[in-house]
This record gives sequence, structure tokens and C-alpha cells, in this order.
Amino acid sequence: MSPASTSTVESPFKKGDAVIYPQHGAGRVVAVEKRTIGDVERQYLVIELELQDLRVWVPCDEAEQVGVREPTPKDELDDLFELLSDHDVRIPSNFSRRMKNNQSRMNDGDVWQLAEVVRNLAIRRSKKHLSPSEKTLYAHARNLLVAELALSMGKSHEKAEAAIDEHLPEPGEDS
Repeated sequence: MSPASTSTVESPFKKGDAVIYPQHGAGRVVAVEKRTIGDVERQYLVIELELQDLRVWVPCDEAEQVGVREPTPKDELDDLFELLSDHDVRIPSNFSRRMKNNQSRMNDGDVWQLAEVVRNLAIRRSKKHLSPSEKTLYAHARNLLVAELALSMGKSHEKAEAAIDEHLPEPGEDS
């Protein structure tokens, strides 16, 4: 039997750091620990996610590839809110195309893509009825954006949500 090989990569994050994990949103690094799986010993970020009762272990050497990143810097928030305020955008009328575009943007893990999904679904919600799957997607995307902006702003979820709502169109009558 061969001795366990070791993969030691300096972690880009340390215990206590706030991070964003694609698809699951805001979290905090609760530990950086070594684990041996098979014959390989690696360092892992242990991330506790805010929106779910969930802990994930991400290999330190793959954190960037997976999309783990720092929350949006404060100096970018004005631009992000400006993106949410731009209601003059073309949204595909074809349901399957809209869903595919939105899901692809959300899988990207980028806050700008996420903000576009929230904005576009809010615009559609203000003008037309959202399908049940779009309502679910909108709620999920909105929760992810609220959690990230609360971290970035250093404010409560309620204040982050209010800041987002200031820039989105009002819901339509049947929403």
C-alpha cells in the first residue's frame, strides 16, 4: 500500500470569513481542516450556509473553480443597485428560453448575473403573471441576493431587502 499523498494548498479563506457559495448563497467559513479521502490528504474549507441548515466541505485547491468567493465589495453596491433599477430590458417571451437563461445565470454564481435574474423576474412579475416555477426561481434568487447584500452592506436581511425593493418595479395585481 502506498503512503497517503498530501495536497497542501494555502486556503484563500480563513475561519470566520464570510463567503458566497454558488447556488446556496451566503455562508461563513467555520473551519479549515485536513481530511483524508482514499489515499489523498487535502485541506478543506468547512462552510456553514446561511439560508439552509447545511454545511459543505470544499477542497481549498478547488474553492475558486467551484465559485466560492468573497461577498460583493461595498464600492460596487451602487452599480449593482443601478442594474436593478434598469427596467428597460428585453425579456424573452418564450417561457422555456426565459427559464433556461435564468437558470444558467444563477448557476454562474456571479452576483451581477443573479441581480439580472431578480430584476428580470421582478419586471415580468410587474407586467404579467409569473408561472409557479418562475415564482419559485424568483424567491430563491431574491433570497440569495438579499443574503449577499446584507453581508456586503453590513446590515440586516430586512434592510438589504428594503434596499433591493427600492430599485425593483412594484408587483402586478395578480402577483
